[in-house]
Amino acid sequence: MKQARPFPIAPEAMKYLRGEAFSSAIEFPLPESDSEGFNVDRLMYLEDLCRGQRVLHLGCCDHPPLIRQKIAENRWLHGRLTAVAKTCLGVDIDAEAVAMVRDQIGHKNVILADLSATTPPEVQAGQPWDFLVAGEIVEHLDNPVHFLASLRKNLTGLCAQIIVTVPNAFRQSNLRHVLKRREQINSDHRFWFTPYTLAKILTRAGFTPVSYDLVDISLARRPNSIKNVFQQWRRKNHPALRDNLIMLARFD
Repeated sequence: MKQARPFPIAPEAMKYLRGEAFSSAIEFPLPESDSEGFNVDRLMYLEDLCRGQRVLHLGCCDHPPLIRQKIAENRWLHGRLTAVAKTCLGVDIDAEAVAMVRDQIGHKNVILADLSATTPPEVQAGQPWDFLVAGEIVEHLDNPVHFLASLRKNLTGLCAQIIVTVPNAFRQSNLRHVLKRREQINSDHRFWFTPYTLAKILTRAGFTPVSYDLVDISLARRPNSIKNVFQQWRRKNHPALRDNLIMLARFD
């Protein structure tokens, strides 16, 4: 499976992201078709980014009722990152989930902490970290800029880059539901993000966005079916319709 290459943030966009210039209709470029046929699975993409790296995994545990199911289906991100990273430390604020992962699942590389409020000794002792992975978190927050700014304050000098993943506002399923005159959404979500708006909140939080990509939650499992042939075509020719957005930004 070939991996997509991150799409760089255009330098000319930075003056708008920083608020140094204004436009009521700025055009932020989106990826064009993948001429080499890249098909991108979210978990595989994150694995490739983190392979051989030193990784802090924020919100690592998932909901307790889902952890065993995801492990059985090889969809539990923390387990997959642990397998490929040079070092991986998971951090979560859910005490029940942390206890389950440590005591029942047997992954000891998980601690209970809130990185937006404190910098635990384990995090300080393990630095320098290459990446802080914040997967599917910021869309659940009342104030994502404040949260991200707190992470940057507490981890500057300890971590080089942050990887943020969120649902893509332009995803194909959203368009399909809109055409049916309805919205389908996780009831705990506060926001939908586009590449520009995610770059904007990261910039407002003090990070420097570097690049982004669009990925799918999972790749088709039956490539010979008519439905999945269409999905392969859509992934290749219309990357902006993929399910999820992944953005890399520097701690500055």
